[in-house]
Amino acid sequence: MPRQVLRRSFLACVFVCCTASAQSPSAVSPAIALRLKEIIAHVRDDGLPGGIIVRVQSLKDNRVWEGSAGPFDEAKEVPVQPNDPFRVASITKSFTAAVIWRLAEQGRIGIGDLMSRYIEPSIIARIHVLSGVSSGERITIRQLLCHCSGIYDYAADNNWNRLVYAHPEKHWEPKELIEVAIGSGEPYFSPGEGYHYSDTGYLLLGLIIEKVTGKPLATAYREYVYTPLGLVGTYLEGREPAIGRPRSHNYVGYLDDTNYDPTSDAYASGGQVSTTTDLALFITGVLQGRFFKDPTTLAATLAVAEVPEIPHDPVRESRKHRAHFMFYSEERGGVEFIGHAGVWGAAMFYQPERQLVITGTSNQEERRLPLADIAKAFDVSTASAR
Repeated sequence: MPRQVLRRSFLACVFVCCTASAQSPSAVSPAIALRLKEIIAHVRDDGLPGGIIVRVQSLKDNRVWEGSAGPFDEAKEVPVQPNDPFRVASITKSFTAAVIWRLAEQGRIGIGDLMSRYIEPSIIARIHVLSGVSSGERITIRQLLCHCSGIYDYAADNNWNRLVYAHPEKHWEPKELIEVAIGSGEPYFSPGEGYHYSDTGYLLLGLIIEKVTGKPLATAYREYVYTPLGLVGTYLEGREPAIGRPRSHNYVGYLDDTNYDPTSDAYASGGQVSTTTDLALFITGVLQGRFFKDPTTLAATLAVAEVPEIPHDPVRESRKHRAHFMFYSEERGGVEFIGHAGVWGAAMFYQPERQLVITGTSNQEERRLPLADIAKAFDVSTASAR
């Protein structure tokens, strides 16, 4: 089947299969629960620190399984719990995109607007200079949303990592990180001429939100996303007071960087703390059509960003990664997912074929949740065959 047809059928399944359920949550069978426990215990048994938290929900019959493995903090003998909060890192980008699209629905911005309408000229002139030519004036909000602007990603630069580890208590402001990006590397390509993940682009979207709403980003998240969808355990760390239980510890290899200033994973590109339940409420509310006011908005967010392929892009080639304008879709272990992930193993994905929402974290930069194994184990037919 041609790749373009596969894309259309996958996204059609998102619309058709993601139907609302009025049922109360019910437990999975003991056999499925045991298999899921075995999967996360096996993943946790890799010698690396970081407690695993997983929640799986079927949108077909509303069965829910929640599980955890490992400690809350490697220095203490306290097990991590399924409802413990955790840093969601880049999943924050989907929340940022959600606010941008709602502002567009309100007519306060246009997705095709040039970002220069909202960002100060001194940044515009320097943010995208390729071979001596500045193209900041040409970059649109749409290109920022799909990582198609070409703007250099400060978070992928070793200089930035060294700065963070050398100054763990430094409070970072968005414009400081934009300056790190400007001073660290050239853009990857001309605006709209490719795809390259860029935290810097989402910092700019955060500044746009604050410019348009006249409110701090944390307030905009709360007013546009958290309150409408009933999210009670999510907050923008370092920008507003913490909510609920203490968050579980996160690790980079064997380094516990939980107490590093949270603004280093910054702002609109990666600064939230949340729970598995809140992340499930968010992605389900969006895909079920209960978030946007106009159904065509959801369709626009799920469109595939059609840009030229960049040769030898290992991420896109290995995972069949496709950029959209709020989430991304990719294949893991032969299974298709749409949603978003974050460093420290955070995950928020929908699996259309099985109609599953999987949220959680491994609290470890070097460990990813085995989404395909979890989805297959939760599936009734697969579990019954074991």
